[in-house]
Amino acid sequence: MDSWVRDALCSSEQPVPGKRWKLSVGGIIGRHPKTPGTVRKLLGLLDDFGAVEIGPDEIGFDGTTVAWDRVIEIRRHSTADLLPDVVMDREVDRIRDFLPPVPGRKWVVTRATETLLTLVMAARGAGGGDSVIPCEIVYRNRLGRTAELPAGLFAATILTLMPAASETLMSTAHQRGIPIIMVASTSPKADRAERLRKASARLADRVKALHAGDRPAGPPS
Repeated sequence: MDSWVRDALCSSEQPVPGKRWKLSVGGIIGRHPKTPGTVRKLLGLLDDFGAVEIGPDEIGFDGTTVAWDRVIEIRRHSTADLLPDVVMDREVDRIRDFLPPVPGRKWVVTRATETLLTLVMAARGAGGGDSVIPCEIVYRNRLGRTAELPAGLFAATILTLMPAASETLMSTAHQRGIPIIMVASTSPKADRAERLRKASARLADRVKALHAGDRPAGPPS
């Protein structure tokens, strides 16, 4: 079920240094080969949802952008550290709750969940059991204080499956003399691999439930 996501990313415009580029969840889903015409307006609502923006002047995730001259450093994280079950459940439900209850919403939520599953499977298939992506921006806000802008899971999908996005982000940072920091993983490799395995199984079950028309039960409280 992940082939359409990969095909959508491959057919999207590739980012290059010095040129403004943006890709969002709505943009990815809109490239599904069987996108119903009834969902086009819903996809427009997702223009900033899960977006990655890279340009000569600004960089951003999920609709929030930061001027490059305010960026202090870029942090790279293992994708396995971004995938706790509760976060995945929240991301899937967030997009469901964000969209109005109109025809086509279930179709969009199902495609979004498939996109998340693709991220997990891509992380599992990486050589070290997970991928490392530049997914956190540290910057000075308008008050001069240090702030962080992390990529959400959908933005991480784009950074994981579209290497040109990660490469362009890091290349632009390097040209501007901005440090790129690797954040040490918070768990042993074996634990990360097991977390990825469980995450992929959980998401696969959720996709099946969505296809069946059921709303999966949320995580235990």
